[in-house]
Amino acid sequence: MVTVVVVQGAVPNRPFSSIWTSEIAEAVGVALVALLTSAILLWAGYRILRRLAVFDVPNERSSHIAPTIRGMGMAVLLAWGVTVVIASQPPLGFILGVAFIVLLGAIDDFRSLPSALRLISQIILSAVVAASLVAVLRPEMPFALALLVLTIFLTATINSVNFMDGINGMSSLHAGIWGVTYTLILIAFVRPDSPWTTAVAALAGSFLAFLPWNARRSARGFLGDSGSYGLGVVVGSVAVVTWAVTGSWIAALLPLGIYGFDTLLTAIRRLLAGKNLFEAHREHVYQRNSVRTRSALQATTVTLIATSVLCVLAILFAYALVNLWIVLFIGVLTVVVYSMSPLFIGGKSHNQDDASQGVA
Repeated sequence: MVTVVVVQGAVPNRPFSSIWTSEIAEAVGVALVALLTSAILLWAGYRILRRLAVFDVPNERSSHIAPTIRGMGMAVLLAWGVTVVIASQPPLGFILGVAFIVLLGAIDDFRSLPSALRLISQIILSAVVAASLVAVLRPEMPFALALLVLTIFLTATINSVNFMDGINGMSSLHAGIWGVTYTLILIAFVRPDSPWTTAVAALAGSFLAFLPWNARRSARGFLGDSGSYGLGVVVGSVAVVTWAVTGSWIAALLPLGIYGFDTLLTAIRRLLAGKNLFEAHREHVYQRNSVRTRSALQATTVTLIATSVLCVLAILFAYALVNLWIVLFIGVLTVVVYSMSPLFIGGKSHNQDDASQGVA
């Protein structure tokens, strides 16, 4: 049940025991199966996309200079879906909703859609996923209100992940840390056969398999919109479930804090400058770090470190091991330092990065 704001932390429903050890082992097993499945599908998908000549051709706003295969997120999310369906019994509406959102991203990878049509489609498909979550979680608020709130939230997470998916390794590494974080939180609050721990464990494994293709000096492939849309809706859904079962929106949303803040800060800056929010640009904090360091992986590392701090706080807060004031102090400090990082890392700004700056 989704409850009111809990500021003291959420005490686990089940105390630590040997059962947790077996559940963690099962989660690791699921992640490994997803990783292997994803690795196989990525190998096959790369060859198919190459044969179909599905390339991301750089323009003046791109963070890369060489045409690169895009759309490999389809293989990653297919591996995730197959693993989750085989290993658990996820809500049908959730799986179908994710599948259609990934398909929407794939269409955008093959043929760029108008921004208005893309946004409307995201809202409709997010509503499908939101409806399945409301039906399963049965929140205390009225169905229509819960549906509206979750639809807006999932649409926001899809676009936030898509906007942040701009340099090598960013999405894959964050999917990994999110998978570990939400798994450790959910294990203490849901039943052993819950599909949600399976979903986040598989998320980590399937995306980590993409690292050899992307987290390198010269990327061999990009996830594309299919990958970022899929990651956005899955991690957004898991955050909603975490809020529902822990009763703590702080523990649920902290892991997404850096992505959300970077997206919001950039959106406000562009709105004040009278710019189009959906137009390609390089104004995010992580993109500015990439320009200053001339290294996609260094910029990704800065973002990942900040996210990791918030993820640790989320786990500790969910287990009631730290109080609200500690979370607020460290959390706000982390966000502020991250937002100011372009001021004190790297050298002078450059107009164009080298070929290592890949769109993930």
